[in-house]
Amino acid sequence: MRRSPRRPAGYGGRVRALLTALERAGVPDGHAWPHPLQTGPGLLRYAVGLGQTPPDAAGLARAVQGWTDGLPGTTVEWAPGGGLPVPP
Repeated sequence: MRRSPRRPAGYGGRVRALLTALERAGVPDGHAWPHPLQTGPGLLRYAVGLGQTPPDAAGLARAVQGWTDGLPGTTVEWAPGGGLPVPP
């Protein structure tokens, strides 16, 4: 998950909402790390684990559809094989 550095009010609750959306999509053991994985100018990146039976990229996109509403600059990216993307 990537978001802009200016977080809207209630952002922490939105992470919990993301985990709930994943649970509803069949990912009961998803988890989020409490600290940013990567920071930089205009960037905060967090890791979210998708559990033992992770969805594929399309399934993740369906699970989080609408979750980013009201969170400008926030995206969710799927990493193949559970790996973390290498920062540019």
